[in-house]
Amino acid sequence: MTKKYESTKCWSCLRVVLSSTVAWIVFFAIEGFEKAKITSLLGAVATNSVTIMSIMIAALAILISISGSKLIKEMSKTGHMKVLIDSLSFTALAFFVSAIVAGVGLFSTGVTSRTILVFSSSLLFYALLLLLIAGYRLYQTLIHLHK
Repeated sequence: MTKKYESTKCWSCLRVVLSSTVAWIVFFAIEGFEKAKITSLLGAVATNSVTIMSIMIAALAILISISGSKLIKEMSKTGHMKVLIDSLSFTALAFFVSAIVAGVGLFSTGVTSRTILVFSSSLLFYALLLLLIAGYRLYQTLIHLHK
């Protein structure tokens, strides 16, 4: 195995562990919540997920619109552009899945809605961790555009 693969595997495991920790915290935090409050929280998770997913799509559009710059052409040649676009796309997909799961939870009842809230919160946190990585990559690209 290469060192890069091992590092990626380590970060993936860390994201899963942190997301599972959030799920555990949410599970105990919502103990005794009424259905209306759980529905409200599911709506908040869905809304936040869709909003951030829209921002990710806008970032992809900006990246594609500046494809004529020298840096972007060089990144395309070396394969870094594909990594950046894949990272942004996967992050947007993670937010989309979180929104869909929370949306399904809005129409569920009882224990099922609580379980879906825990799962969608964990997915949202996982997507936020992916956003940190994708955002950093995008930031690095944008600050080097004018150099």
